[in-house]
Parts: sequence; structure tokens; C-alpha cells
Amino acid sequence: MLSEFVGGLKVVGSGRSSETYVIRDFMDKNHIWYHFLDVDVSDEAKELLTHFQLSVSDLPIIINDEAKICRSPNLGELARYTGILMDFEDEIFDLLIIGAGPAGLAASVYAASEGLKVVTIDSSAPGGQAGKSSKIENYLGFPTGISGRDLANRAYIQAQKFGCNISIPHKAESLEHMGDHFVLSATNGKSIRTKSLIAATGANYRKLPVSHVEKFEGSGIYYSATGMNISSCENEIIGIVGGGNSAGQAALFIADFAKVVHIILRGGLLGAKMSDYLVQRIEATDNIIEHLNTEVVALSGDHHLESVAIQTKMQEPVTIPITNLFTFIGARPCTEWLDGLVAMDDSGFIFTGPSIIDQELSECRIYQQRKPQSLETSIAGLFAVGDVRKGSVKRVASAVGEGSMAVSQVHQYLSEAP
Repeated sequence: MLSEFVGGLKVVGSGRSSETYVIRDFMDKNHIWYHFLDVDVSDEAKELLTHFQLSVSDLPIIINDEAKICRSPNLGELARYTGILMDFEDEIFDLLIIGAGPAGLAASVYAASEGLKVVTIDSSAPGGQAGKSSKIENYLGFPTGISGRDLANRAYIQAQKFGCNISIPHKAESLEHMGDHFVLSATNGKSIRTKSLIAATGANYRKLPVSHVEKFEGSGIYYSATGMNISSCENEIIGIVGGGNSAGQAALFIADFAKVVHIILRGGLLGAKMSDYLVQRIEATDNIIEHLNTEVVALSGDHHLESVAIQTKMQEPVTIPITNLFTFIGARPCTEWLDGLVAMDDSGFIFTGPSIIDQELSECRIYQQRKPQSLETSIAGLFAVGDVRKGSVKRVASAVGEGSMAVSQVHQYLSEAP
């Protein structure tokens, strides 16, 4: 029996379980090799339960190559079990990067390659919002496109090659500015001390304002469209909510496998926030249907999503047998951990450079001698890049540019700091 476990991890659970989906999603996004056994259809999965004297109520479980079992792990336990969550010694880093999206990963690569002692943390997986894009076609150097996941994984490996310490899931909870350094408190109870810091925490997708959303998350409602979703979308009726590039990319990706894809958009123009090349491809795809000026008003299903009710302005609701609904409906900045420490707008996006008014600047020696650099916040040595920054361009290329540019500004700050 033990010989069957050689070669990686086994995940045993139900393919229709949201708890199992969370584990598989985390492992997929963090490129942890595993074999999934669906207890609903796999005789091997049922045999394993019998062998280990377990029942369906014990699922999901993870079995390693030594036949050791981890039952219903949370993400922290899963990360330690698979070795991607790190503990740091009591030392002061040159740079701490919070967030491993395109901006944070670009900063990680450049900072580590230039000899800085750098650590990068992220609350879930490399890639950020870009990691949820099934195909990015307008990023320089990839004429046939690349998935956000693959782009993030290449950058993740590249940063590690240069010596960057990356720890996941390692979520920022609070930050203290101690004058000559920063102290970050994280969810694992550990603190990280650093001379400078780059906030690249991006933004989170908003949830649909309808009942039972949480019930169907991982069981019909998803916030990204990846290869893991293909089997559940084949010959099915699928819904995409949103009008940005991520929604357009997801619609085209899923349309190759689905029977019909319904794009549901509150606005009246598909191209208002979506790149023209995506709009043209969507309009040329026969099995994609657009619903403009339309909202999702109800979700139905026993254990898995079975139908979605949509309503167009001035009309009665219509129920469509949508079994998988992917939502991309705007975002809010992930700045709760800063708790007003730096200057932000009313929505929580961080002001940098010239957008900071003088009275919001910290009274440090450096700001008495110069103005903030273009990506520096109201506290010298704390930088913001990517979607979390006020006025940023919500594109992968610009995020990568900001992440790399911030490192040169970090060098300047470190040369000035006492």
C-alpha cells in the first residue's frame, strides 16, 4: 500500500465540496504537485478511506508519500505541511515586499538580483489579480499570450533564483513605523523587521450583492477562471459577471469548452473598461451572449449552483440554468493592515509622490530635505506600487514597471537613511 504514495501528495475529497476546492485552488496557484481523487467517482478514493478507517465526514484529507494523513487542514496548516510557509530569524531585512502580484514579484526579482536582503510575503498565492487571468495577450514579449498563472510562476522562480525569501500564506495584519525601521505583524504571530517596505497588496474582487453567495463559493461561484475549471464547464451554460479585461479573458477562455457563455454587465457598453481586441473577439464568438444593463438578482441550487436569475432594466427577471458563475465586478484596495498609517483616499488607495499634500508628510529628516519620490508614500521608506496605489494604471505591464522602478527608489532611500 505504501508504494502507491510515492511521487507526491494525494488530495482526497468531493469534487463538489467547497472545502476541497479551497485546498485544490491553493495548491494549484502555488504550483504544489498533487493528485486529486474525487470520492464521488473514484474507487481508489473509497479504498483509501477504508484502508485508513476514515469516513466521508473526515474529508478532505491530504496523504503524503509516507502515508501520513492531514485531515481538513486550514491554509496555514497546508502551507506548513507542503513547506511553503517560512519562519524568519530575528533580523532586519533591507526590504520587505508585501504582495506577490506582478508589481511585488517584479520588485522581488530586481531587489534580490541587486543584492538587497529581501523577503516577500503574500496571503494566498503568487500572481495577484493577474494570476486569475486565463490568457494575457497584450503583455510585451508574449505575442501568442500567456496565462497570468504561468507568468507569475516564472517570476516566482526567478525571484527565488536570486535569493529572495518568499513565504505564503503570510498575511500582513498591522505595521508600525519605528523611525529607522518598520515592524510588520503577520497572521502567523511572527514579526518581520525591515529598513524599507513596498506595499504591493493590490485589490480584492467584490462579491455579488445577492443572497447565498457564500454558500456557492467554490461550488459554482468563482473569482478566477483557470484550467482547474475546465472539466466542470464542458458543455455547460456558464456566466461571466463584469466588464473588465479579466472578465473578457475568462469569457474567451471558457467559451472554448462551454456550451454557452453569458456575459452579464451592469453597464450599457462592453468596451467601456475592456480592451478593444477582447471586445472584437467576444463579439465574433458565436457561443458568447452579452446581457447589457443587467444584474444578477438570485442564485439557486441545493449543494451546487444550478441556476442564476438575471434582470435587465425595466424587465422581469429571467432564470438561466447557469452552473458556473465567474465574477469580476470591481475591487477594493487591500490596505486594512496599514490602518491609516499613510495618506490614502476615501476608498483606501494609497497616495504617492506629488499627490501627497505637504501637511500629510511625516516629520522625518529625509522629508525635511526633499519631496517624496514618485512611488514613495507619506512616510519615507514606505513605497506603494500596482493596483493599491492611487492613480495606477490597472495593467500587468504598468504594475511590473512600477515594481522594478520602486527598487531604484528604495536604493536611494537606503543611501539616505541613518
